[in-house]
Amino acid sequence: MEGRPCGPDTPAAARVWNYWLGGLDYYQPDRELADRIAGICPGAPLMAADSRDFTARAVTWAAREGVTRFLDLGCGYPRPPGAGIHDIARAVNPAAAVAYADIDEDVAHYSSWVYGEERKLEGVTATCADLRDPAAVLAAPGVREVIDLTAPVCVTAGAALHFMPADQAAEVTAGYMARLPARSILVATAGRVDDAGRWELVRAEWEAATGTGLWNFTRGEFAALFGGLEIVMVPGPVAGPRGAAHVLGGAARKP
Repeated sequence: MEGRPCGPDTPAAARVWNYWLGGLDYYQPDRELADRIAGICPGAPLMAADSRDFTARAVTWAAREGVTRFLDLGCGYPRPPGAGIHDIARAVNPAAAVAYADIDEDVAHYSSWVYGEERKLEGVTATCADLRDPAAVLAAPGVREVIDLTAPVCVTAGAALHFMPADQAAEVTAGYMARLPARSILVATAGRVDDAGRWELVRAEWEAATGTGLWNFTRGEFAALFGGLEIVMVPGPVAGPRGAAHVLGGAARKP
């Protein structure tokens, strides 16, 4: 599946997020957009850390439940050594395998180099794929290389679903879980801005700079991402509101 190139002149979600997390993989337009959004919602940069931390706790929980296969959708740029999904899962079970996937071809290529050529990690792959097409993602060679679809899989979508309308996001998560075996787990987070006025400013800034959409899920719309699944309790809560902005997070298991 063809990925979407994001050149240095146009802000990209993965690079804005990386900037907020203190990484180095961003360009000036990414930093400028990130700073404008933070000016509207000062707590926005902390949302990136909150999403990352919730996902890490959920992955640890899933690994302790015996899951050994993980699919990270909208993975973004590689985390520092020790902080990747594969690092977190392997801290519980060294046999854990992870397939990373992102529509941004720069992210996917860089991730492939880091995990393959640089770190030479067995059982870790990176694939350029559009998470909106569950069948294609699950059939991608890089995913099938490490994901056994006959055993439970933990699918993570950290801050990746709010780039599409809520009803489409719910169809996407249902598409993955329908194709995975019982006891598979879905972990998701999404940004939320409670102040309607601030949200409109954030949305306008984002769409003007990137040319792509951004949605502000209600709590009910976010809960619908886990339709038909059994909600599980992940140790430690998502951090509370960061002013007008905060993160919605959840994890659920297929019966």
